[in-house]
Amino acid sequence: MDVKIFTRKGGEKDERHKAIEASQVFKLERTLRTKSASYDERLKRLGDLLGGKILQADLHDEKTNKRLLTRASNSTRDLIRKKSPRATSSA
Repeated sequence: MDVKIFTRKGGEKDERHKAIEASQVFKLERTLRTKSASYDERLKRLGDLLGGKILQADLHDEKTNKRLLTRASNSTRDLIRKKSPRATSSA
């Protein structure tokens, strides 16, 4: 059996393909902005709830179960921002 595989990798893109690609990029950027705004709002609410209070139990990430803050620590807004995954990834 003889099989030939054709790909467009490295090939020229026509206008229709460029328009589809631009549309997909626009949708992904819009989704990223929406999720980023949602994340910022949640981080602000967490800071408002926990800011300046002494924790009675460890604070864990619900997905990874990683300990974010330890029991009896003073949770300031700056500390909460510093512990956020976004703060570590943007540095």
